[in-house]
Amino acid sequence: MQNQIQNASEVNNSSSAGKLASVVRENKNDRRAFLKFCAAFITAGIILFIAGCDKDNKDGGGVNTITAKVENASNYSTVTKVKLMAWVNDDPEDKVELAVVDFKDGGFTLDLSKVTVPAKYLESLFDYPATVNISNRNAKTCTVTFEGWSATSYVTGFSHMKVDNNSVSGIAMYIYSDSDVGVSGYQKFEDLYFIDLDDDGNEIETEGEINESYSYVLKKGWNIVYVTGTKETKNSKLIENWTFSSSTISGLKWYGERDW
Repeated sequence: MQNQIQNASEVNNSSSAGKLASVVRENKNDRRAFLKFCAAFITAGIILFIAGCDKDNKDGGGVNTITAKVENASNYSTVTKVKLMAWVNDDPEDKVELAVVDFKDGGFTLDLSKVTVPAKYLESLFDYPATVNISNRNAKTCTVTFEGWSATSYVTGFSHMKVDNNSVSGIAMYIYSDSDVGVSGYQKFEDLYFIDLDDDGNEIETEGEINESYSYVLKKGWNIVYVTGTKETKNSKLIENWTFSSSTISGLKWYGERDW
């Protein structure tokens, strides 16, 4: 089942979930995972960053090395390389390759401390409402995704997720920041209308709201922001609650699109 927000303007660039939607919808695996995890934001997204700094960066931060063992790796036997990708100008069709590593023995290892993020791909944090505090509004960031490729073409996306009962309950965002910054607080988006598509393609419209809370710190260098979410229905209204945190999610594993 797919899910969209009818009045996507209600979830604007200040929505962290909207930005996450942009990040994870870049490839098929991410889209399908996010449709199960945070589908309401699929039309809303702008990525977590906009322009500029005066130098390139590759400093170490909250995370330096990714050692990924992909679940059901035999489903991806044609994958030979994994590419670390960033968007350009907030456009999912305009991507740049930051690094490429071998896919072997069912996984990949990526040393982020050796990955340079060109200045032109670092972007400023969007403005948030007064209920959200950003400790350093001069900070500039870059969020990345992971693509599996054969020798000649794209095969799958890989996502770092927690899966419970065949449903995604948590996801890790990998973010580079050029300086330390903390984000805390909350915001609410009301009077939204979610449009679901059932298995037959019929539209189902549901009124709803989104509540987001933030409590995370980005250190200079590479970081992970952990996102968890819940959904409930009250008085025929769909309510989605999202938490963006520096607190680690247990049970995270790497998945490709054929597992969704």
